Amino acid sequence: MKLLIPVTGLPVPAVRGGAVQTGIQQIIDENEKHGLMDITIISEYDEQAEEASRNFKNTKFVFIKKAPIQLIVMKIINKAMKILGFKKRFVKNRYFLKEFIKAADKLDYDFVLVKNRIELIVPLSKLEKNKLILQLHNDYLNNNNTYRAEDIVSSCELILVNSKYIKDRVLTISNSNPKKVLINLNCTDTKIFNKSLYLKDIDAIRSKYGIGKKDV
Repeated sequence: MKLLIPVTGLPVPAVRGGAVQTGIQQIIDENEKHGLMDITIISEYDEQAEEASRNFKNTKFVFIKKAPIQLIVMKIINKAMKILGFKKRFVKNRYFLKEFIKAADKLDYDFVLVKNRIELIVPLSKLEKNKLILQLHNDYLNNNNTYRAEDIVSSCELILVNSKYIKDRVLTISNSNPKKVLINLNCTDTKIFNKSLYLKDIDAIRSKYGIGKKDV
C-alpha cells in the first residue's frame, strides 16, 4: 500500500513531540522494521526533523516551510471563534495545504491518512485522487458541534476510531455509514507495561516512602 500522510503543526519525525506526530512516528518506525508500506510524509519544515528523516529507508519525506504571519493571524481568529462559541474553525496554515495539494498531485498513492485533523478533510477533498482515511482519537466529529460534519463524512473513504463511543458519535451525523466507521482499539505493549517486571522497583519505592501494601 502506498500511503500519503500530511503533518501540520509539529513535524514528523516527531523530534518535538506531539500526540498526532508520535502516532505517525509509531507507524513509520514499524514500517522500517517490516517494510510493508510505501509511505510518504509531507510535513511542515523543521531543521531537526529534516535531519532525523535521513535515517529512514522506507519512508519518503517532503518538508514545507511555514508562513509565520499567516499562522499567527489564524490562531487569533480561531481563538476568538472558540470564545464566541462558533462551530467553524479555520485551517491554521492554508499555505501548507496549498503546497501539500500541489505535491500530492505529483505523487502516486493509494490513500491519504489524516490523523485526528478533521479540519483538513474538506480542503483535501480537492485532491485529484480523493482517497481520504480519517483516523480519530477524540470526539471531534459529531452532529452536535462539528462544522460541516456531513461534508467531512462524505469526503472520507473510511473513518477509523479508537472506541465504540467515538463511533457512536460519528454515527449521529445523518449521512454517516456504519460500514465505513471502523473501531481500531488502542492497545498496550505488555512487554513494557507489565507490573511483574517492576516488583523490585515497587518495593523500593514503598520502603523509601513508608507505603504499606494496604495503603495503595
